[in-house]
Amino acid sequence: MAADGTLASWGNDDYSQVADTPAGTGFVTVDAGDTSTAAIAADGSLVSWGDDASGIVSDTPAGTGFRDVAVGSSHAVAIAADGGLVTWGSPPTGTPTGTGFTSIASGRDTGLAIQGGTIHGWGVDAFGVISDIPAGDDFVDVSLFQMHAGLALRGDGTLVAWGDDRQNEVTDAPTGSDFTAIASGYGFHLALDATGRIHSWGSGAPPENGGSHDGPFHDVAAGLFFGLAVGTPTTEPDTIAGVTVTDTEATYDGNPHPVTVTTD
Repeated sequence: MAADGTLASWGNDDYSQVADTPAGTGFVTVDAGDTSTAAIAADGSLVSWGDDASGIVSDTPAGTGFRDVAVGSSHAVAIAADGGLVTWGSPPTGTPTGTGFTSIASGRDTGLAIQGGTIHGWGVDAFGVISDIPAGDDFVDVSLFQMHAGLALRGDGTLVAWGDDRQNEVTDAPTGSDFTAIASGYGFHLALDATGRIHSWGSGAPPENGGSHDGPFHDVAAGLFFGLAVGTPTTEPDTIAGVTVTDTEATYDGNPHPVTVTTD
């Protein structure tokens, strides 16, 4: 998403995830799942496109005032104007009720959300991703990929990881109290610290399954086997979870894909 709220997409287009990307400006947030994507327009309305096998596109809720959206494999969840959760597609059972939710994450058959600083989870409890949710009321952000491992950011800038640890997604979580953003991929996590450096750990997290990447970067995201960041790297090209990024293209699966990197 560019500074003026326009959307740009690239890569696999099997379900028109790229071709059907909405035009226009003013979008405020966007999230991509396995084969579907959803965004929030300037008026808070939801727009979805891509694979509609589970109704993620056709069942997109109407209305305005939505604050955030997260797309999983076959379902999506959004935070409504009153802070309540709205799900569609083929969502897992047990979506929390109430209002005041501030952060959400959507996996394959699992969802996570923060309400009053406390993390709530629902759906499939693989690897304890729900039953082992950390206690506390000071969490500000949460991340999840599929249904394996969760990552949360506390208000004091520390990280907490739980769930699947087969790739050291939990045990290798970095310490420190200056983290500002988080993201999760398949078997790995990414975290951005206050200096703009990206920390990565787990399977496939570079360099060679873990390390850090100088920036300064100011936002980070993760997909199945890759990560993306926005900023001004001091050394390029840089490789983040298998994707080599320069100022003009991202290379993965052995093929270059044109991109445009902007900084604020």
